[in-house]
Amino acid sequence: MRIRHVIPIGIGAYLAGIALFAHVDTASAAFRRVHSSQCHWNFDTAGPTVSNGNDLRVMAQSRDIYCPAPSDSELPHAATVTLNVHGFSPANPRARSQACAKSFNAIAFTCGPFKNWAAGIGGVLGVNVAVWSSHPADFPYVHSFMPPGSVLYGFYMQN
Repeated sequence: MRIRHVIPIGIGAYLAGIALFAHVDTASAAFRRVHSSQCHWNFDTAGPTVSNGNDLRVMAQSRDIYCPAPSDSELPHAATVTLNVHGFSPANPRARSQACAKSFNAIAFTCGPFKNWAAGIGGVLGVNVAVWSSHPADFPYVHSFMPPGSVLYGFYMQN
């Protein structure tokens, strides 16, 4: 093979490599942080038992807290692999969280298993999100059971 054939082949291979790397989808990795101010409890008249200012504090009695999870073309909930809920939980009883999906065309909803928070600041890491991947057309949300003295800061999701 002559040198005049080797150079174009080498240049062609180099350009093909650049083209391959130029089409790598860097936007496929996405995350969202959702503040607790997006969350609410299951009745509208919380009064002084729930404070939702800088964080969501449950003071007088246990509450079920619901947080809508964003889902769009950049981070569809069905592609989420990481769900971490952040806050503070007393030692006993502990707060617990689960991923849920509300059907878009029926009364039905489905939730994954609860995951207990560790006592103290931090919350819970690695909430099971299989229910989101098995219900890609439904509306995703995070349900947390919060005992008195617990605080919800928000949650983090990533694909």
